[in-house]
Amino acid sequence: MSDQKTGRQSDQFTLRFPHGMRDKIKKIAETNRRTTNAELIYLIERGINADRQSKEESYPVNA
Repeated sequence: MSDQKTGRQSDQFTLRFPHGMRDKIKKIAETNRRTTNAELIYLIERGINADRQSKEESYPVNA
């Protein structure tokens, strides 16, 4: 996962959540002792890595 810090000078992106999702993410973040932003970054990176790994397994490179 990323070791980069986020802050006011980081890229920003407005996101609309389905009803109730923001509260779910907030609770997960609290459980994991992260800020909501840090939890979202973690989840996004985890999803990107899982997608990349899935594609690599689907299309193995023969050495």
